Amino acid sequence: MAKILIISDDTKYSDELKLTLSSWRIENTELKSATFQEGRAIKGDCDILILDYSKSKTLILDEVRTLKKRMNAIGLIVGIDIRHLIDSRSLFELPNTQVYINNTHNFENLREFVNQILGFIEHSNLHISQISKLKTIDPKIFEPYIIKSDAIFEILKEAVCAFNSEENVLLLGDTGVGKEIFAEIIHKNSLRREKRMVTVNSSSFVKETAYSELFGHVKGAFTEAKVNKDGFFTEANGSTIFLDELADMPEDTLPELLRVFNAEGTKREFYKKGSTAITESDVRIIAATNRIKDENDLGGFRKDLFYRFTWRITIPPLKERKEEIPFFIDYFLEKNSKNKKRIIRMSDEAISILMEYNHPGNIRELKNIVSRACSRCQDNIIEVSDLDKDLQRLGLV
Repeated sequence: MAKILIISDDTKYSDELKLTLSSWRIENTELKSATFQEGRAIKGDCDILILDYSKSKTLILDEVRTLKKRMNAIGLIVGIDIRHLIDSRSLFELPNTQVYINNTHNFENLREFVNQILGFIEHSNLHISQISKLKTIDPKIFEPYIIKSDAIFEILKEAVCAFNSEENVLLLGDTGVGKEIFAEIIHKNSLRREKRMVTVNSSSFVKETAYSELFGHVKGAFTEAKVNKDGFFTEANGSTIFLDELADMPEDTLPELLRVFNAEGTKREFYKKGSTAITESDVRIIAATNRIKDENDLGGFRKDLFYRFTWRITIPPLKERKEEIPFFIDYFLEKNSKNKKRIIRMSDEAISILMEYNHPGNIRELKNIVSRACSRCQDNIIEVSDLDKDLQRLGLV
C-alpha cells in the first residue's frame, strides 16, 4: 500500500488536499497529515511527501531535504508562496520533485505527478531504497517554460503576481518567444481557468470584417449579415481573451477597443455592428505584440492603448537564455518521440551546434528544427547530419 503524508500548519489546506486526493480514486493508498511540529518527530517510510510552506514566512531548504531523506520519500511535493520563489530554485533540481505556487489551492497541477510516482511504485518490485531516481519534473504550472535562466525566472515572478489579478496584461517580445504559451500559463492559473481562453489573431483580420469578428453584428448590418452573430468578446464571456499581435489590428476597430479597455474591472460594454443596444461581457484581456522595444520606442503601437495595460511583461529572446536550449530540446524530443512511437535523443555534437546558433525565430524555430531532425533521423540518435544543411555548414563542430 502506497503512503502519502501531508505536512502543513494549515488544517484547511490539509483537509482540502486529502479530499482532492480521495476524489482521484487512488486505490491502495494511505493518506495521513501532520503539522510541521508533528512531522519533525515522524520516522518511517512514505512514498510521497507533501510539504506546505505557503503560509510560512521563510522556506527552510535544509528542512525540506532532511524530511525527504528521513522518510525515504520517493516523490516530494513542495507548496510555496510567491515570496519563496527565488529561494526555491534549488528545489527544482531535486529528483522526483514538484514545486508549485499554492495561491489558489488548485491541486490539479499535482495530479499527473502523483499518478506518475504511484504508477512507478505499483509496477516496481524493488525495495524503496533501491528505486532509481526518476527524472526531475519541472513545475507544471509553468510548462513548457524551463526555469533554467535568471531572465525567465524574473518574468515568471511577474506572471505569478498576475495570476489572480483581473487587470489587462500585455506580453512583449520577438516573434516565436512563446507569448501565446505564456498567455495560456497566466489563464490556466487564474480565477477564470475553468473556461477555455479565446485566442484571436489580430493580424488575420481584414478591415471590412474586423469589427464584426470582435464584437458581433445583427441581421442586416451589412449585405452578408443574414443572421445575428456573436463576436469573440461575447464568446469569451466569463473567461480570458488573448489578442495576439494587437498592433496589427485594423485602425477602424481601435475606438471601440479603447472603450472596452477603459472599462472599470472586467465588465466590458460594446455595440454589435448595426445595433444601438449595449452588449455586456465579463472578459479579462491579455494581448501580445512584437513591435514594442521599450516604453520609449512603441514601434507604431498606440500610446493611449499601451497605457491601458496594468501588467507589461517582456519575454526575452532565446539567444539571451541559451542555457535553456538543451532542456527545450529534451522537451520537443519527448513530444516527437510520443508521436513517432520511438525514443529519440540528440547527440552532444548536434546539441553544441544548436547551442551556438542564435535562433532568430526563437523557440518556434528551435521546435521546427528538432521536428525536422526527428523526421530525418533513421535510428534513435539525431546526429549532425540530421540537422538542416545551413546548420551543418556553420562549422561549429
